[in-house]
Amino acid sequence: MSGRVVDAGNARQFRRSVALIVVAAACFATAVWRLRPRRDAETRGFSGNAAELIARAGDADESAAEQAIVDLGRMGARHAAPRLVEALRDSRPRIRAAAAAALGRLAVWETLPPLLEALRDAELPVRREAHRAIVRICGIDYGFPAGGTPAEREAAIAKIRAHYAENHAGYLDWMKRQGIPVASEAP
Repeated sequence: MSGRVVDAGNARQFRRSVALIVVAAACFATAVWRLRPRRDAETRGFSGNAAELIARAGDADESAAEQAIVDLGRMGARHAAPRLVEALRDSRPRIRAAAAAALGRLAVWETLPPLLEALRDAELPVRREAHRAIVRICGIDYGFPAGGTPAEREAAIAKIRAHYAENHAGYLDWMKRQGIPVASEAP
C-alpha cells in the first residue's frame, strides 16, 4: 500500500482550521451585505413606484395595505421609513406587524425608538416582528422575551434603550462618513 500516512491529529486540526475560515468568511460576507448601499425601490424591478406603495400603505383594505408595506420593505425604500413608523400605530395588528418587519428589512437606525415602543404592543406578533427588526438593525439579540412577562420585557427594553443611547450619535456620524443617507435627510 503506497501513499502518505496522515496523522489523525493533523487531519482533525486541518478540518477545524478550514471550518474556522469558512465561519469567518461567512461573518465577513454578512457584515459587508448589511453595509451595502441601499438602492431605491424603482431600481429593484418591482412593479409600481414607491410613492404609490407609500400611499397604498394607508389603505382601508387590510390586505392591500399589508402588501404595500411588505413591498416597501422588500424594495429597500428607505425614504418610506416615516410612513412605516406611522403604520406601527395603526389599529390593525397585521399592519403593525408588517410595518415592524418592513422597518427591519430597511434597517434604518433612526426607527429604533418607535420599534422599542412596539415591543410594548398588546399583540404578540407585533412584539415578535419588532424584536426581529431591532435585531436586524442593531446586529445584537438582547433576548427580548416577546411572550414573557411585562417585567421581563421591560428589562430587555431597558438594555436596548441603553445601547441606543450609547451609540446613536456615533452611528449617525459613521453613516454620514460612509455616504449612507440618514432617514431624515432622505428625499
